[in-house]
Amino acid sequence: MSTGVVYVAIGEKSLDEACQSAASLKAKIPGVHTTIFCNKKFVSSYFDNIQLVDKKQYSRELKIMYSSMSPYDQTLFLDTDTYICEDISELFELLPRFDIALATAAIRHSVMRRKTAGHLEQFMKQIPASFSQPNGGLILFNKSPEIYHFFANWLGLQHRNENIAQSLKETIGDQPALREALFHSNLQIFNLAPEYNCRLVFRVGYLQGKVKILHGRHPDLPGLAKALNSDTAPRVFFIKDNTVTVVAEHRTKLDYQVHQLNGES
Repeated sequence: MSTGVVYVAIGEKSLDEACQSAASLKAKIPGVHTTIFCNKKFVSSYFDNIQLVDKKQYSRELKIMYSSMSPYDQTLFLDTDTYICEDISELFELLPRFDIALATAAIRHSVMRRKTAGHLEQFMKQIPASFSQPNGGLILFNKSPEIYHFFANWLGLQHRNENIAQSLKETIGDQPALREALFHSNLQIFNLAPEYNCRLVFRVGYLQGKVKILHGRHPDLPGLAKALNSDTAPRVFFIKDNTVTVVAEHRTKLDYQVHQLNGES
């Protein structure tokens, strides 16, 4: 049974990010097999399989389509703006039991532009508020007919959502369609802890144990990973410019640590 990690990178910036992510991945799991779907011919020791695609501009529909074309029986899809802090090979141990695994999004329910939200309300109200929105930056999945059906449904829903948003001169992400597709599937879904998808865009978060994957952009990701994992107790963190503050709970006291980062890759 084959296992591997898939990236989709359209454009120079996205490709540079994918190389940085894959470098961090290979540093922690040297033997992991990697595939990248990209629109530029290049050679890299970080990728074992480079699939050239004839696309000039990135779209969320391309991400959905190409991730579904993974060559592996068991796939971990990663957004390009990820950084692997620790060995994450244990993720694949979930797949004999579950069809798909994702982390809950930091924004639990979709924040959409006002007009688009109004047009999609008829679809969103079919989903209970208790079914939180997943983040689509890390998706672990088995190859199966059910998974193919899920990706096809997600792609169709995303196409519908983007058509509605564009007709209203608005934009929309891929997570509302992802949430809808998951809810209407029969997949066995596992919810990953935030340590496997530590979002940086909101600059604040809660952690317990080691951060495994950072998800977001920062000029010093290695330094940030080291700072966040300097304590593994239950903790909150705050990121401001090149400074990260970690407040850890140690039973009888709170431990405050302020880390100054380099601010450059």
